This record gives sequence, structure tokens and C-alpha cells, in this order.
Amino acid sequence: MNSPKALLLATALAAAAWSAPVAATPWAESGDAGALLPGAQVVSAGTTSISGSLSPAADQDLYAFTWGGGALTLVTGGLLDTQLFIFNSMGVIVGANDDDGPGALSLLNGPLAAGLYYLGITSFNSDPLNAAGQDIEDAIGSGGSTAFQPGACSLALADCTLASWRSEGAAGAYTISFSTPTAGAVPAPATLALAGLGLLALGLARRKA
Repeated sequence: MNSPKALLLATALAAAAWSAPVAATPWAESGDAGALLPGAQVVSAGTTSISGSLSPAADQDLYAFTWGGGALTLVTGGLLDTQLFIFNSMGVIVGANDDDGPGALSLLNGPLAAGLYYLGITSFNSDPLNAAGQDIEDAIGSGGSTAFQPGACSLALADCTLASWRSEGAAGAYTISFSTPTAGAVPAPATLALAGLGLLALGLARRKA
């Protein structure tokens, strides 16, 4: 096989790898997940649940995950009165729920665009704050909605980015369940376009062979 055809074949294989299914697996917190974006634990592709603990009291745990797009349901488990938050890749809040899961547990669901997200869990009243100390959860319904709401916070606040937390709440173990496994890394649009061109060229090369 000559080198141009080898390059085209490698492009095709890479494109196939991006869309290949990954094995579903649970994720366990390692040590203590950080409370802010730089310290978030990055969960692997194929994650179906996260288990961890808020310790000591007033702890906040943050996890980074890649979502492939489409409907997603997130629900907490355990004995804590949990709060569940989701932030986009820049740390802007796009969802918050307090008690819409079973008992005092939390639930978020609905369509969510593909991309990198940060999932935060706390116990009751440990809320996310912006750099000015404003509660950014309040701007999207104070935890009373189960919907993902990208852009909603900016209608009420100029800054909707996670900067710190209100340090309140209890300690205890928790789980977070995903209705669909997390995805692998999302390729950049330019990379996808290049892969598409490579596949097209590979098809033309085969026709000419």
C-alpha cells in the first residue's frame, strides 16, 4: 500500500474509533474530588455511575465528563439530602436540582448538547457562587427544576461561572447514575471535517484502483 492510501486508511480508522461503542463501567471517587474546575476528577468514557463521599461536612465534589449529545438523566442515590449541578466547559451553570429525585435526592434530565461538562454534587444548601459571591443556582430556579437550562442564568446575572461554594451541609456517601454511558473525547469540528475528507478521498481511491 502506498503512503497516501495508508494515510487515508488511518484517517478512516480514526473516524471509526470516535464512534465505536465503549464498555459501560462504574466510576469510584479517588481520594477527594476537587470543588472547582482545575481539581475535578475526569471520569472515563463509558461511565454509567459515580460513587463517592462528601467528607468532611460541607464538602463539594466535581467530576468532568464528555457527553455525546441527546437525552440524559442524572439521579443521585444514598442517604444524604443531595444537590446536583451541571456546568459547561467554561464553568457556567446549566442545571441545578435539589429534591426531585426519590426522597431528598436529586434529578436532572432532558436533552443536552454534546460537549465537556462538569457535574457537581453537594449536600443541601452548599450552593455554587460566582466571583461576586452571588448564588448562581438561584438564577435558574433555586434547584426546583429538573431541566438542563443553558443560557438561562445569564438572563438574571452577568456572571454565571462557578468560582466558589457556600460551605454548608452534611457528610456522607452518594452515587450519581447516568441513563446513558458517558462518551469519549469529542473531536473538534475541523478534525471531523478532515476525517470526512479523508473518507471521501479513500472512497475515490478505491474506485480508481
